[in-house]
Amino acid sequence: MSETTGRPNGSWQDRVAFSREAGGVAYRPGEVFVRAIDAERTEGILERERGVSSGSFLRFATEIDPVATVQDLRLEGIPAQLNHVLFSHCYCCGPHPAAVWGASAGDPFWANPFRANPFRANPFRANSFTANPFRANPAEEGLQAAGRNEHSARPASPPALPVFRGRVGERTKPSIVVLDTGLAGGSLRPHALRGLADDPVHAEYPDEDQDGRIDPVAGHGTFIAGLIERIAPGCELSVNGVLGGHGDADEISVADALEALIDPDTGAGPDLVNLSFGGYALGEMERLAQAVRRLQAAGTIVVASAGNDSTCRPSFPAALPGVVSVGALGPDGPATFTNYGEWVRACAPGVGIVSTFFTSWTPQGGGNSYEEWVSWSGTSFAAPAVVGALARCMRDGLSGPEAVKHLLEDPALLRWPELGTVVNATPCWQIDPP
Repeated sequence: MSETTGRPNGSWQDRVAFSREAGGVAYRPGEVFVRAIDAERTEGILERERGVSSGSFLRFATEIDPVATVQDLRLEGIPAQLNHVLFSHCYCCGPHPAAVWGASAGDPFWANPFRANPFRANPFRANSFTANPFRANPAEEGLQAAGRNEHSARPASPPALPVFRGRVGERTKPSIVVLDTGLAGGSLRPHALRGLADDPVHAEYPDEDQDGRIDPVAGHGTFIAGLIERIAPGCELSVNGVLGGHGDADEISVADALEALIDPDTGAGPDLVNLSFGGYALGEMERLAQAVRRLQAAGTIVVASAGNDSTCRPSFPAALPGVVSVGALGPDGPATFTNYGEWVRACAPGVGIVSTFFTSWTPQGGGNSYEEWVSWSGTSFAAPAVVGALARCMRDGLSGPEAVKHLLEDPALLRWPELGTVVNATPCWQIDPP
Protein backbone atom coordinates (compact mmCIF):
# COMPACT_ATOMS: atom_id res chain seq x y z
CA MET A 1 0.00 0.00 0.00
CA SER A 2 1.18 3.53 -0.74
CA GLU A 3 1.93 5.49 2.42
CA THR A 4 0.56 8.68 0.89
CA THR A 5 -2.60 7.48 -0.83
CA GLY A 6 -3.47 4.20 0.85
CA ARG A 7 -3.88 2.60 -2.59
CA PRO A 8 -2.19 -0.68 -3.60
CA ASN A 9 1.33 -0.14 -4.89
CA GLY A 10 3.68 -2.45 -6.77
CA SER A 11 2.90 -5.82 -8.32
CA TRP A 12 0.07 -7.77 -6.74
CA GLN A 13 1.90 -11.09 -6.30
CA ASP A 14 2.11 -10.66 -2.50
CA ARG A 15 -1.39 -9.28 -1.95
CA VAL A 16 -3.58 -11.31 -4.36
CA ALA A 17 -4.33 -15.02 -4.34
CA PHE A 18 -6.21 -17.02 -6.99
CA SER A 19 -8.36 -20.11 -6.57
CA ARG A 20 -9.33 -22.66 -9.19
CA GLU A 21 -11.52 -24.41 -6.63
CA ALA A 22 -13.45 -21.20 -5.96
CA GLY A 23 -14.31 -20.84 -9.63
CA GLY A 24 -11.38 -18.70 -10.76
CA VAL A 25 -11.66 -15.83 -8.31
CA ALA A 26 -9.05 -13.45 -6.92
CA TYR A 27 -8.97 -12.51 -3.25
CA ARG A 28 -6.83 -10.98 -0.52
CA PRO A 29 -4.86 -13.76 1.17
CA GLY A 30 -5.44 -14.21 4.90
CA GLU A 31 -8.71 -12.23 4.96
CA VAL A 32 -12.37 -13.18 5.32
CA PHE A 33 -15.38 -11.19 6.47
CA VAL A 34 -18.74 -11.93 8.01
CA ARG A 35 -21.76 -9.92 9.04
CA ALA A 36 -21.30 -8.31 12.45
CA ILE A 37 -24.44 -10.04 13.73
CA ASP A 38 -22.83 -13.41 12.94
CA ALA A 39 -19.47 -12.66 14.56
CA GLU A 40 -20.25 -14.50 17.82
CA ARG A 41 -20.97 -17.66 15.86
CA THR A 42 -17.48 -17.79 14.32
CA GLU A 43 -15.82 -18.91 17.57
CA GLY A 44 -13.67 -21.96 16.96
CA ILE A 45 -13.22 -21.17 13.27
CA LEU A 46 -12.01 -17.56 13.36
CA GLU A 47 -9.98 -16.02 16.15
CA ARG A 48 -11.98 -14.50 18.97
CA GLU A 49 -10.38 -11.11 18.32
CA ARG A 50 -12.76 -8.79 16.46
CA GLY A 51 -11.97 -7.72 12.95
CA VAL A 52 -12.00 -4.34 11.23
CA SER A 53 -15.47 -2.87 10.69
CA SER A 54 -16.73 -2.20 7.16
CA GLY A 55 -20.40 -1.35 6.82
CA SER A 56 -22.30 -4.02 8.73
CA PHE A 57 -19.46 -6.53 8.20
CA LEU A 58 -16.35 -7.40 10.17
CA ARG A 59 -13.11 -8.30 8.44
CA PHE A 60 -10.96 -10.94 10.09
CA ALA A 61 -7.37 -11.95 9.52
CA THR A 62 -6.91 -15.72 9.33
CA GLU A 63 -3.87 -17.94 9.04
CA ILE A 64 -6.05 -20.69 7.58
CA ASP A 65 -6.72 -20.78 3.83
CA PRO A 66 -9.51 -18.21 3.31
CA VAL A 67 -11.37 -20.36 0.76
CA ALA A 68 -11.46 -23.31 3.16
CA THR A 69 -12.40 -20.99 6.03
CA VAL A 70 -15.31 -19.52 4.09
CA GLN A 71 -16.51 -22.98 3.12
CA ASP A 72 -16.31 -24.18 6.76
CA LEU A 73 -18.23 -21.15 7.98
CA ARG A 74 -20.93 -21.64 5.35
CA LEU A 75 -21.32 -25.27 6.44
CA GLU A 76 -22.08 -23.86 9.90
CA GLY A 77 -24.75 -21.63 8.37
CA ILE A 78 -22.64 -18.46 8.58
CA PRO A 79 -22.65 -16.53 5.25
CA ALA A 80 -18.95 -15.69 5.19
CA GLN A 81 -17.21 -13.99 2.24
CA LEU A 82 -13.78 -13.73 0.73
CA ASN A 83 -12.36 -10.24 0.39
CA HIS A 84 -12.52 -10.44 -3.40
CA VAL A 85 -10.09 -8.51 -5.59
CA LEU A 86 -11.29 -6.50 -8.57
CA PHE A 87 -9.14 -5.42 -11.52
CA SER A 88 -9.36 -2.60 -14.04
CA HIS A 89 -10.92 -3.52 -17.41
CA CYS A 90 -8.31 -2.00 -19.71
CA TYR A 91 -6.11 -4.86 -20.80
CA CYS A 92 -6.87 -4.77 -24.51
CA CYS A 93 -8.40 -8.21 -24.98
CA GLY A 94 -6.65 -9.72 -21.97
CA PRO A 95 -8.90 -11.22 -19.31
CA HIS A 96 -9.23 -10.63 -15.60
CA PRO A 97 -6.11 -12.26 -14.11
CA ALA A 98 -8.18 -14.96 -12.40
CA ALA A 99 -9.84 -15.86 -15.70
CA VAL A 100 -6.79 -17.76 -16.95
CA TRP A 101 -8.19 -20.60 -14.86
CA GLY A 102 -11.20 -20.68 -17.14
CA ALA A 103 -9.07 -20.61 -20.27
CA SER A 104 -6.81 -23.40 -19.04
CA ALA A 105 -9.50 -25.55 -17.46
CA GLY A 106 -12.02 -25.69 -20.29
CA ASP A 107 -14.41 -23.28 -18.61
CA PRO A 108 -17.70 -23.39 -20.55
CA PHE A 109 -18.00 -19.63 -20.10
CA TRP A 110 -15.07 -19.26 -22.51
CA ALA A 111 -17.41 -19.63 -25.45
CA ASN A 112 -18.51 -16.12 -26.28
CA PRO A 113 -20.58 -16.40 -29.46
CA PHE A 114 -18.94 -13.22 -30.70
CA ARG A 115 -15.63 -15.10 -30.92
CA ALA A 116 -16.92 -17.48 -33.57
CA ASN A 117 -18.48 -14.99 -35.94
CA PRO A 118 -16.96 -12.81 -38.72
CA PHE A 119 -15.88 -10.17 -36.19
CA ARG A 120 -12.93 -12.49 -35.49
CA ALA A 121 -11.56 -11.54 -38.90
CA ASN A 122 -11.64 -7.77 -38.50
CA PRO A 123 -8.39 -5.78 -38.43
CA PHE A 124 -8.47 -5.53 -34.63
CA ARG A 125 -7.75 -9.27 -34.44
CA ALA A 126 -4.61 -8.80 -36.52
CA ASN A 127 -2.89 -6.21 -34.36
CA SER A 128 -0.36 -6.69 -31.59
CA PHE A 129 -3.05 -7.11 -28.93
CA THR A 130 -3.74 -10.63 -30.28
CA ALA A 131 -0.34 -11.66 -28.91
CA ASN A 132 -1.17 -10.33 -25.44
CA PRO A 133 0.74 -12.39 -22.83
CA PHE A 134 -2.55 -13.05 -21.03
CA ARG A 135 -3.30 -15.55 -23.82
CA ALA A 136 0.09 -17.24 -23.79
CA ASN A 137 1.12 -17.64 -20.15
CA PRO A 138 0.15 -20.70 -18.09
CA ALA A 139 -1.35 -19.71 -14.75
CA GLU A 140 1.59 -21.09 -12.75
CA GLU A 141 4.22 -19.09 -14.64
CA GLY A 142 2.43 -16.14 -16.16
CA LEU A 143 0.48 -13.14 -15.03
CA GLN A 144 -0.63 -14.54 -11.70
CA ALA A 145 2.92 -15.36 -10.66
CA ALA A 146 4.44 -12.16 -12.02
CA GLY A 147 1.84 -9.84 -10.55
CA ARG A 148 2.24 -7.26 -13.28
CA ASN A 149 1.63 -6.69 -16.99
CA GLU A 150 3.02 -4.24 -19.49
CA HIS A 151 1.09 -1.06 -20.22
CA SER A 152 -1.33 -1.57 -23.10
CA ALA A 153 -2.03 2.05 -24.09
CA ARG A 154 -0.30 3.35 -27.20
CA PRO A 155 0.73 6.93 -28.01
CA ALA A 156 -1.82 8.76 -30.17
CA SER A 157 -2.34 12.10 -31.87
CA PRO A 158 -4.89 14.57 -30.46
CA PRO A 159 -8.42 13.98 -31.78
CA ALA A 160 -9.61 16.51 -34.38
CA LEU A 161 -12.78 17.83 -32.73
CA PRO A 162 -14.49 21.22 -32.51
CA VAL A 163 -13.64 23.41 -29.55
CA PHE A 164 -16.37 23.59 -26.89
CA ARG A 165 -16.87 27.15 -25.64
CA GLY A 166 -20.31 26.79 -24.09
CA ARG A 167 -21.38 27.37 -20.52
CA VAL A 168 -23.21 24.99 -18.25
CA GLY A 169 -25.57 26.54 -15.72
CA GLU A 170 -24.96 25.88 -12.03
CA ARG A 171 -28.33 24.18 -11.59
CA THR A 172 -27.72 21.75 -14.42
CA LYS A 173 -24.21 20.56 -13.58
CA PRO A 174 -24.41 16.83 -12.87
CA SER A 175 -21.88 15.68 -10.28
CA ILE A 176 -19.75 12.74 -11.46
CA VAL A 177 -17.24 10.73 -9.46
CA VAL A 178 -14.85 8.26 -11.08
CA LEU A 179 -13.45 5.69 -8.65
CA ASP A 180 -10.21 4.63 -10.28
CA THR A 181 -6.44 5.22 -10.17
CA GLY A 182 -6.79 8.93 -9.44
CA LEU A 183 -6.03 11.92 -11.64
CA ALA A 184 -2.61 12.88 -13.05
CA GLY A 185 -0.89 15.11 -10.53
CA GLY A 186 1.02 18.35 -10.84
CA SER A 187 2.62 19.17 -14.18
CA LEU A 188 1.59 15.75 -15.50
CA ARG A 189 -2.06 16.83 -15.66
CA PRO A 190 -3.07 17.02 -19.36
CA HIS A 191 -4.09 20.45 -20.62
CA ALA A 192 -7.62 19.28 -21.38
CA LEU A 193 -8.19 18.51 -17.68
CA ARG A 194 -6.48 21.49 -16.07
CA GLY A 195 -9.89 22.80 -15.04
CA LEU A 196 -10.53 19.89 -12.67
CA ALA A 197 -9.85 20.42 -8.98
CA ASP A 198 -6.48 19.40 -7.56
CA ASP A 199 -6.52 16.79 -4.79
CA PRO A 200 -3.08 15.52 -3.71
CA VAL A 201 -4.65 12.53 -1.93
CA HIS A 202 -6.04 11.27 -5.24
CA ALA A 203 -3.16 12.28 -7.53
CA GLU A 204 -1.62 9.54 -9.67
CA TYR A 205 1.82 9.28 -11.24
CA PRO A 206 3.27 7.06 -13.98
CA ASP A 207 5.75 5.08 -11.87
CA GLU A 208 4.47 4.87 -8.31
CA ASP A 209 6.45 1.69 -7.55
CA GLN A 210 9.62 3.45 -8.82
CA ASP A 211 10.94 0.58 -10.91
CA GLY A 212 11.73 2.78 -13.93
CA ARG A 213 8.75 1.51 -15.94
CA ILE A 214 5.29 2.97 -16.31
CA ASP A 215 2.86 1.10 -14.06
CA PRO A 216 0.55 -1.19 -16.07
CA VAL A 217 -2.64 0.77 -15.38
CA ALA A 218 -1.15 4.22 -14.74
CA GLY A 219 -3.23 6.96 -16.35
CA HIS A 220 -6.41 4.87 -16.32
CA GLY A 221 -8.38 7.40 -14.25
CA THR A 222 -6.98 10.33 -16.24
CA PHE A 223 -7.98 8.64 -19.51
CA ILE A 224 -11.54 8.03 -18.26
CA ALA A 225 -11.88 11.60 -16.98
CA GLY A 226 -10.91 12.87 -20.43
CA LEU A 227 -13.59 10.74 -22.09
CA ILE A 228 -16.33 12.04 -19.80
CA GLU A 229 -15.16 15.63 -20.12
CA ARG A 230 -15.16 15.36 -23.92
CA ILE A 231 -18.70 13.98 -24.03
CA ALA A 232 -20.26 16.14 -21.29
CA PRO A 233 -18.08 19.23 -20.76
CA GLY A 234 -18.52 21.40 -17.70
CA CYS A 235 -19.91 18.83 -15.26
CA GLU A 236 -18.66 18.59 -11.69
CA LEU A 237 -16.15 15.82 -12.32
CA SER A 238 -13.71 14.32 -9.85
CA VAL A 239 -11.51 11.21 -9.85
CA ASN A 240 -10.93 9.41 -6.55
CA GLY A 241 -8.09 6.94 -6.17
CA VAL A 242 -8.99 3.40 -5.10
CA LEU A 243 -7.02 1.35 -7.66
CA GLY A 244 -3.25 1.27 -7.60
CA GLY A 245 -1.06 1.60 -10.67
CA HIS A 246 -1.25 -2.17 -11.18
CA GLY A 247 -5.02 -2.03 -11.39
CA ASP A 248 -6.24 -3.94 -8.34
CA ALA A 249 -8.44 -3.08 -5.38
CA ASP A 250 -10.22 -5.27 -2.86
CA GLU A 251 -13.96 -5.49 -2.30
CA ILE A 252 -13.94 -3.93 1.16
CA SER A 253 -11.82 -0.93 0.09
CA VAL A 254 -14.09 -0.28 -2.90
CA ALA A 255 -17.24 -0.61 -0.78
CA ASP A 256 -15.90 1.79 1.83
CA ALA A 257 -14.92 4.29 -0.89
CA LEU A 258 -18.42 4.12 -2.39
CA GLU A 259 -20.14 4.76 0.93
CA ALA A 260 -17.76 7.66 1.62
CA LEU A 261 -19.35 9.45 -1.37
CA ILE A 262 -22.62 9.86 0.54
CA ASP A 263 -22.86 13.28 2.20
CA PRO A 264 -23.26 12.66 5.95
CA ASP A 265 -25.34 15.84 6.37
CA THR A 266 -27.75 15.57 3.43
CA GLY A 267 -27.63 11.84 2.77
CA ALA A 268 -27.20 12.57 -0.94
CA GLY A 269 -24.66 10.97 -3.26
CA PRO A 270 -23.19 12.25 -6.53
CA ASP A 271 -25.43 12.05 -9.59
CA LEU A 272 -23.22 9.50 -11.38
CA VAL A 273 -20.40 7.14 -10.41
CA ASN A 274 -18.12 5.38 -12.92
CA LEU A 275 -16.57 2.02 -11.96
CA SER A 276 -14.29 0.70 -14.71
CA PHE A 277 -13.18 -2.44 -12.94
CA GLY A 278 -14.63 -5.69 -11.71
CA GLY A 279 -14.15 -9.27 -10.65
CA TYR A 280 -15.75 -12.64 -10.07
CA ALA A 281 -17.04 -13.98 -6.78
CA LEU A 282 -17.30 -17.10 -4.71
CA GLY A 283 -21.09 -16.75 -4.63
CA GLU A 284 -21.80 -13.05 -4.28
CA MET A 285 -19.98 -9.86 -3.30
CA GLU A 286 -22.27 -9.01 -0.39
CA ARG A 287 -20.24 -6.13 1.04
CA LEU A 288 -19.93 -4.47 -2.37
CA ALA A 289 -23.62 -5.05 -3.04
CA GLN A 290 -24.50 -3.39 0.27
CA ALA A 291 -22.44 -0.30 -0.58
CA VAL A 292 -23.95 -0.03 -4.07
CA ARG A 293 -27.49 -0.30 -2.63
CA ARG A 294 -26.76 2.46 -0.15
CA LEU A 295 -25.33 4.70 -2.86
CA GLN A 296 -28.29 4.03 -5.14
CA ALA A 297 -30.66 4.86 -2.27
CA ALA A 298 -28.79 8.18 -1.97
CA GLY A 299 -29.82 8.99 -5.55
CA THR A 300 -26.69 7.92 -7.46
CA ILE A 301 -26.69 6.14 -10.82
CA VAL A 302 -23.86 3.59 -10.75
CA VAL A 303 -22.28 2.68 -14.12
CA ALA A 304 -19.76 -0.18 -14.37
CA SER A 305 -17.79 -1.92 -17.10
CA ALA A 306 -18.78 -5.51 -17.88
CA GLY A 307 -15.27 -6.97 -18.26
CA ASN A 308 -12.89 -8.19 -20.95
CA ASP A 309 -13.12 -11.95 -20.56
CA SER A 310 -15.36 -12.98 -23.48
CA THR A 311 -17.67 -14.62 -20.96
CA CYS A 312 -21.30 -14.54 -19.92
CA ARG A 313 -20.25 -15.09 -16.30
CA PRO A 314 -21.53 -12.14 -14.22
CA SER A 315 -18.82 -9.70 -13.21
CA PHE A 316 -19.23 -7.50 -10.14
CA PRO A 317 -20.12 -4.69 -9.58
CA ALA A 318 -21.56 -4.55 -13.13
CA ALA A 319 -23.99 -7.43 -12.53
CA LEU A 320 -25.44 -6.01 -9.30
CA PRO A 321 -29.13 -4.99 -9.39
CA GLY A 322 -29.76 -1.52 -10.77
CA VAL A 323 -26.19 -0.97 -11.99
CA VAL A 324 -25.83 0.21 -15.60
CA SER A 325 -23.49 -2.50 -16.89
CA VAL A 326 -21.61 -1.68 -20.10
CA GLY A 327 -20.01 -3.93 -22.72
CA ALA A 328 -17.72 -2.84 -25.56
CA LEU A 329 -18.19 -2.40 -29.30
CA GLY A 330 -15.46 -2.46 -31.94
CA PRO A 331 -15.46 -0.98 -35.44
CA ASP A 332 -17.52 -3.87 -36.85
CA GLY A 333 -19.75 -4.86 -33.94
CA PRO A 334 -19.13 -6.42 -30.52
CA ALA A 335 -15.52 -6.27 -29.34
CA THR A 336 -14.19 -9.82 -29.29
CA PHE A 337 -13.06 -9.43 -25.68
CA THR A 338 -16.29 -8.03 -24.21
CA ASN A 339 -18.27 -9.85 -21.56
CA TYR A 340 -21.90 -10.31 -22.48
CA GLY A 341 -25.22 -11.70 -21.25
CA GLU A 342 -28.69 -10.71 -20.14
CA TRP A 343 -27.11 -8.82 -17.24
CA VAL A 344 -25.36 -6.35 -19.63
CA ARG A 345 -27.60 -3.32 -20.12
CA ALA A 346 -25.66 -1.16 -22.59
CA CYS A 347 -22.72 -1.16 -24.96
CA ALA A 348 -20.51 1.61 -26.31
CA PRO A 349 -17.28 1.95 -28.31
CA GLY A 350 -14.34 0.35 -26.48
CA VAL A 351 -11.71 -0.41 -29.12
CA GLY A 352 -8.90 2.00 -30.01
CA ILE A 353 -10.39 4.85 -27.97
CA VAL A 354 -8.31 8.05 -27.81
CA SER A 355 -8.25 10.17 -24.66
CA THR A 356 -6.11 12.15 -22.24
CA PHE A 357 -2.96 10.86 -20.54
CA PHE A 358 0.04 12.23 -18.65
CA THR A 359 1.58 15.27 -20.33
CA SER A 360 4.79 13.30 -20.83
CA TRP A 361 6.49 10.08 -19.80
CA THR A 362 9.72 8.55 -21.08
CA PRO A 363 10.67 5.23 -19.50
CA GLN A 364 14.19 4.33 -18.44
CA GLY A 365 15.91 1.95 -20.83
CA GLY A 366 13.57 2.45 -23.79
CA GLY A 367 9.94 1.67 -24.51
CA ASN A 368 6.95 3.80 -25.43
CA SER A 369 7.14 7.52 -24.71
CA TYR A 370 3.81 9.20 -24.01
CA GLU A 371 2.66 12.77 -24.55
CA GLU A 372 -0.82 13.92 -23.57
CA TRP A 373 -2.91 11.49 -25.66
CA VAL A 374 -3.07 7.70 -26.00
CA SER A 375 -5.20 5.02 -27.64
CA TRP A 376 -6.54 2.30 -25.33
CA SER A 377 -9.07 -0.53 -25.49
CA GLY A 378 -11.35 -2.28 -23.03
CA THR A 379 -14.80 -2.16 -21.48
CA SER A 380 -13.16 0.25 -19.03
CA PHE A 381 -13.61 2.91 -21.69
CA ALA A 382 -17.09 1.96 -22.83
CA ALA A 383 -18.51 2.68 -19.37
CA PRO A 384 -17.49 6.39 -19.22
CA ALA A 385 -19.03 6.91 -22.67
CA VAL A 386 -22.36 5.92 -21.13
CA VAL A 387 -21.68 8.10 -18.08
CA GLY A 388 -21.06 11.06 -20.38
CA ALA A 389 -24.25 10.39 -22.35
CA LEU A 390 -26.28 10.15 -19.12
CA ALA A 391 -24.69 13.38 -17.88
CA ARG A 392 -25.80 15.15 -21.06
CA CYS A 393 -29.37 14.03 -20.45
CA MET A 394 -29.21 15.25 -16.86
CA ARG A 395 -27.63 18.51 -17.97
CA ASP A 396 -30.74 19.00 -20.08
CA GLY A 397 -32.93 18.70 -17.01
CA LEU A 398 -33.68 14.99 -16.61
CA SER A 399 -33.29 13.23 -13.28
CA GLY A 400 -30.95 10.25 -13.03
CA PRO A 401 -33.70 7.61 -13.41
CA GLU A 402 -35.26 9.64 -16.23
CA ALA A 403 -31.90 9.80 -18.00
CA VAL A 404 -31.46 6.03 -17.74
CA LYS A 405 -34.95 5.44 -19.08
CA HIS A 406 -34.44 7.91 -21.94
CA LEU A 407 -30.99 6.62 -22.94
CA LEU A 408 -31.41 2.88 -22.42
CA GLU A 409 -35.05 1.82 -22.16
CA ASP A 410 -36.87 3.48 -25.06
CA PRO A 411 -38.15 0.55 -27.18
CA ALA A 412 -37.18 2.40 -30.37
CA LEU A 413 -33.46 2.31 -29.48
CA LEU A 414 -30.97 0.03 -31.19
CA ARG A 415 -30.03 -3.02 -29.14
CA TRP A 416 -27.45 -5.74 -29.57
CA PRO A 417 -28.35 -9.22 -28.28
CA GLU A 418 -26.73 -9.84 -24.88
CA LEU A 419 -25.02 -6.43 -24.97
CA GLY A 420 -28.01 -4.18 -24.35
CA THR A 421 -28.70 -0.76 -25.79
CA VAL A 422 -26.13 0.79 -28.14
CA VAL A 423 -24.84 4.16 -26.89
CA ASN A 424 -22.57 6.21 -29.12
CA ALA A 425 -22.29 9.73 -27.75
CA THR A 426 -20.46 12.26 -29.95
CA PRO A 427 -17.59 14.05 -28.17
CA CYS A 428 -17.87 17.83 -27.94
CA TRP A 429 -14.47 19.42 -27.78
CA GLN A 430 -10.82 19.62 -28.61
CA ILE A 431 -8.31 21.43 -26.43
CA ASP A 432 -6.89 24.71 -27.63
CA PRO A 433 -3.19 24.36 -28.51
CA PRO A 434 -0.99 25.10 -25.44
